[in-house]
Amino acid sequence: MIFCACKKDNPTPAKSKSVKYEITGNYTGHILVAYSDNITGTRTLTVTSLPWTKELTFSAETLGVGLGGNTLSANTGMPGQTVTVKIYSAGSVVRTNTAAADENGLIDLGTLTYMFP
Repeated sequence: MIFCACKKDNPTPAKSKSVKYEITGNYTGHILVAYSDNITGTRTLTVTSLPWTKELTFSAETLGVGLGGNTLSANTGMPGQTVTVKIYSAGSVVRTNTAAADENGLIDLGTLTYMFP
């Protein structure tokens, strides 16, 4: 008589990924923000006052996220006002950028991206 057995592997289930987007500063203009979310892929909204934050949980399959924005030309701030943009992953800052309003009170946040390890 021969008995065979194999150990059933119980792989650790893939964990979801938490992200927090944050915009702070003294900028008084309105900012059109685009960010990746866990439902539609990209979402846009108008930030009318700072600070602004958005926390999301992404599936384990998500490879990366991003955040960017610029001034709505009808609602500018004052020249020299600043904005700092941060992306947090699992509670730690993984990307950051600071921008200042130009002589017309316009600001460009650029685009911050983060690829999960």
